[in-house]
Amino acid sequence: MKKILVFILIIVINFLFMSIVSLFLGSGNVLDNIIVKTIPQYPNSQNWQAGASSGSPNGGPHGGIEFKTEDKSPQVFGYYEKDLSQKGWELDRSLYQDDTGGNKLRLKKKIGGISFQIYMNKVDMTEEQKKEYLSSAACKSGMCSDTDRKVLMFITHKKD
Repeated sequence: MKKILVFILIIVINFLFMSIVSLFLGSGNVLDNIIVKTIPQYPNSQNWQAGASSGSPNGGPHGGIEFKTEDKSPQVFGYYEKDLSQKGWELDRSLYQDDTGGNKLRLKKKIGGISFQIYMNKVDMTEEQKKEYLSSAACKSGMCSDTDRKVLMFITHKKD
């Protein structure tokens, strides 16, 4: 009987150990993943995808959220600005437009000795711009996406 209990205990401990290893190594970075899980899903979102990465050859650890919506940038950013400011996030840079026509918003928050930043990006196209985009070589070759509907968020952190 004791041998069976010891065997079961070894299996349980092994399972717990492998789960912890998977959490830290297999599922991206833990800090950004925790932040990603605190960000609410946008009410009018479709194809919500969220997670974290331990890094890539071109970048370090980060969290990410991607979704699509028909809503324009001011409405999407306004929602997140209001919700996240109630959770202690502050506006790091006002809503601005970059040279590609993408609208961006950046928020920041310090937790302990770690600074987190959320970068949001959304492109709003006019009907004329959509028409031009859809007739581009990229779209004709099947490499077209819903650029004007996509919202991207990147979550990064650094120790102070």
